[in-house]
Amino acid sequence: MKTLYSENLKIRPLQVGDKNSVHEFLGDFENSKYLLGATSSIEETESFINKAIKRSKDIPISEYHYAVVLRENNKLIGSCSLEVDIPFNEAELGWMLNKRFWSNGYGTQIARALMKFGFEDLDLLYVTAEIQLHTSLWRSAV
Repeated sequence: MKTLYSENLKIRPLQVGDKNSVHEFLGDFENSKYLLGATSSIEETESFINKAIKRSKDIPISEYHYAVVLRENNKLIGSCSLEVDIPFNEAELGWMLNKRFWSNGYGTQIARALMKFGFEDLDLLYVTAEIQLHTSLWRSAV
């Protein structure tokens, strides 16, 4: 899988060694309360990562799961995905960031990088996303 870059982020394939950093945000209720299938244990996080790595070896790849790391210090701060519906040449993108890194514009950078990859490299026709805002973030933005 191709590594993607934005202004502040490196978006690279998930690795087994990412388990603890991923679990820091995936296992945090505040971070994942609106996510279906959120993990609660380190073993579930490890299983998620192992499945993501396995799916990245499929031909053709239909699920691109990435780690999101800061370019300045290589700190893993989130994960993102592009799930491709191959017959229809479309995909759904998504991301989750460690709550300590919310409100820095990283979500926008992730979305742009995934969309660029989808349209330019995968020749997708459509990319969709579903948003679930935390009420407290919405109120502070209004």
